[in-house]
Amino acid sequence: MGQTIGVIGTPDLVRTVLEIARQFQGHTFLDLHYEDETETVSIFRANKDKMQVCLFTGNWPYAKVKAECQEREISIPLVYI
Repeated sequence: MGQTIGVIGTPDLVRTVLEIARQFQGHTFLDLHYEDETETVSIFRANKDKMQVCLFTGNWPYAKVKAECQEREISIPLVYI
């Protein structure tokens, strides 16, 4: 069984990741793009229970979530590319 992977970042980078993700059949990828980078943490918090892994399209959104979320809020792997 595949995992549900949330992809957080700018619309263009999330779109690119989702195009590549089509190769990984069996996994579900969630389009969690933001229009403004200040939405990053709220998008993560609203969707963290829907995914087993969160993939960020860069270091900045990853660092933002790591800095602003309590350790107990982060119960899934966070990765950036």
